[in-house]
Amino acid sequence: MHLCGKPRVGAFDTRASGSRQAAANYRPAACAPQKWNGAMTPTLQIFLIVSAALFCIGLLAALSRRHAIFILIGIEMMLAAANLNFIAFWRFSPGPHQPTGVMVAIFSIAISAAEAAVGLALVIAVYRHYRTTNVDQFDQLKG
Repeated sequence: MHLCGKPRVGAFDTRASGSRQAAANYRPAACAPQKWNGAMTPTLQIFLIVSAALFCIGLLAALSRRHAIFILIGIEMMLAAANLNFIAFWRFSPGPHQPTGVMVAIFSIAISAAEAAVGLALVIAVYRHYRTTNVDQFDQLKG
């Protein structure tokens, strides 16, 4: 028998164990039927809805705020939504597959960390000059 009770050639030698019935009834606890108790199983649609909501919140934050820090936070939220899409499409793709979605998401996280560092450095430099992070007052960026 296979681990979850599926027949497999040569899995148990019932002559050596002495009990044919014990070998036939063996099922590990990992093969027990799962009970979800009404909880939702994660599907691709749920991940896409969460990702779309996260992207919309990030877009709203990036477009409606006046402070540079909040705009950077909105951009980071949009990048997190894109990473969630990469992972979701990788997870629910048919057939055997390489972990390309995970690799792209990790690469994207590294890029977003560099983007956040450069963005914060620019915000600090502009704040030292203008004493504000309001992007409406950044219209005269001269040396």
